[in-house]
Amino acid sequence: MIKTPADKFIQAIALVESNDNPNAPLGDHGRAAGRFQQHPTFYEQWHIPISRGTNPTWDQCFEWALLHFYSNRPGDKSDADVAVAYHLHGYHRYVEDDPEYRAKFEKALLTVSELCP
Repeated sequence: MIKTPADKFIQAIALVESNDNPNAPLGDHGRAAGRFQQHPTFYEQWHIPISRGTNPTWDQCFEWALLHFYSNRPGDKSDADVAVAYHLHGYHRYVEDDPEYRAKFEKALLTVSELCP
């Protein structure tokens, strides 16, 4: 169930990156995987250690890494700013913009917000 702003952010990223397909093919010339099209360097920096006795899927691990990234965003940045930083850099760098990606994200976020107020 999508409830929090973080849930909505994660769902919007999934829609933009893979049309919410956890089995999406590799992208970025084999560097990006999964529903969120994460690069290995992003996952390495933002993953959350897995507890013994648990057996999460890669999709769950990727989602937790994205949640960790979102949870550590600067307080003065919008969700669209954070999405663009994720897309361009995989870390919190806010120098460049990608207007096309920003528009796709904002449309996806609106869709998610309308479906799950």
